[in-house]
Amino acid sequence: MHPDESSPVGNKGVVGSPNLLPRGRLLDKLVEARAKTLIVIQGPAGAGKTALGEQWRGAMLGMGYDFAWCALNADDGDPGHLLEGVFASLDRIDPALAREAAFILNRDGARVSADAVAISLILAVQRHVRQLCLLVDDYQSVSDPASHQFFQTLVDFAPPNLHLALLSRSAPALSVARLRDKDQVVEFGFDALRFSFSEVEQYLKHRHPQVEKRTARLLYDLTDGWIAGLQLAAIPLDASASSAAAQASLQNAADFAAFFNRHVFAVMDAALLADLARLSMARLFCASLCAALFGPAQGQALLARLRRENLFLMSADGDGREAWHRFHPLLRELLTERFRDLPQDVQTGTHRALAEWFGEHGHLQEAVSHALSAGRGDRAAFWLERDAPALFLRGKMRSLVSAVALLPLALRRDHPALRVWEAWAHL
Repeated sequence: MHPDESSPVGNKGVVGSPNLLPRGRLLDKLVEARAKTLIVIQGPAGAGKTALGEQWRGAMLGMGYDFAWCALNADDGDPGHLLEGVFASLDRIDPALAREAAFILNRDGARVSADAVAISLILAVQRHVRQLCLLVDDYQSVSDPASHQFFQTLVDFAPPNLHLALLSRSAPALSVARLRDKDQVVEFGFDALRFSFSEVEQYLKHRHPQVEKRTARLLYDLTDGWIAGLQLAAIPLDASASSAAAQASLQNAADFAAFFNRHVFAVMDAALLADLARLSMARLFCASLCAALFGPAQGQALLARLRRENLFLMSADGDGREAWHRFHPLLRELLTERFRDLPQDVQTGTHRALAEWFGEHGHLQEAVSHALSAGRGDRAAFWLERDAPALFLRGKMRSLVSAVALLPLALRRDHPALRVWEAWAHL
């Protein structure tokens, strides 16, 4: 799967933080709720929503369910791009599931109603012989009314074999009163996601078998069961940093930022911190991308160090040829801030290297975005002209048009072939 269609899991097994223990209590409740139409898991950043979803996915696959995972991001404002991400996750189960819905979307573009696309998908799911779970991660990224309407229609008219799960930092803007009346919705809030004291103790003993109960109690009070805070507090630190950490609070994203800046970034050498900031510009990364960005030896050493020290490195679904990784979202936010403080030539060089790697490996939207950030509009136009015929033949007109729309108008005027593709899409 392309980074443009980023999903934290694929169909080969559960991935995620290697040090996060199974959430048996919550997982049992999710398994019990498998027949419900809608499951909502809501909590702040770092609350463990994705990890819990991954564990639930593993359980459902073991019970014979099909499971599609679509991870959204803040760049998915265009409803067409968002829906194509949903369709891509379904394609990995059965290309027939979203074929008609994708055809309607690509054929009619902005004129098509969300209801028409959703109903087409519902009819296809009805014909599917197995139970199907569709999980949408980071649903708070959905902002446009058309996308909300698409999901509203899905939950309103879902066939018995379709089960929709939404992972979100905020309450989804959907009307679910009717589903509540029919006992077809289950909701898990932040209180349910927090680690209990026994889970905190189990987590710490998994990492440090000799940990004392009073230490576990201290960290439980320190983090209030907030999982990202607990992971932070458990990072091996020197004695002075550990002592300082015990005087702090680690119960939300602001605490995460303060702790990481004070106790992790502050003791990290400047070169390593700059490398991490540069790497954070890629939402997903693999060994060959690291080699292209830093050189083969340095890239391999950096990736090995990230794995060894578990600096909030998470696994991600790749293209089947390489293992892909991503930073914890909270850490990536901090690193992107650091990236903006790097010299301009370093920023430009980073975007240029990423653009070339993504372009050569066929990840069009990532390549175009980084090329434009590097001031290389000519390269962006080159990749678009190169990949346009293949995208057209694969029915990916919206992806093509969305990528073309990233180009400045003056650059589009200099490349008539791209204007032709735009016109064809409008037709």
